[in-house]
Amino acid sequence: MKINPFHNVNQIYQKQTQQNKVEQNERPKQRDQIEISSEAKRMQVDAKRDPERQEKIDQLKQKINDGTYDVPSQDVAKKVAQFWSDA
Repeated sequence: MKINPFHNVNQIYQKQTQQNKVEQNERPKQRDQIEISSEAKRMQVDAKRDPERQEKIDQLKQKINDGTYDVPSQDVAKKVAQFWSDA
């Protein structure tokens, strides 16, 4: 009689694997959901109501896409200094 110690371990592993597959199939599929806050919804509505602002945004987008958008470094430095001095 030949005794194979791995045979028993293999059977246990196969049973566990089968049980895991059955459990996974029994679980209901969950769907991802997002919830947009009322403030975000208000911001979207406000953005659509202000055509001048939208026009400015479109112009900035166009400049960025064209590669012609330039912010003077002096202005950036002033705003950074102002931010940290107010904090």
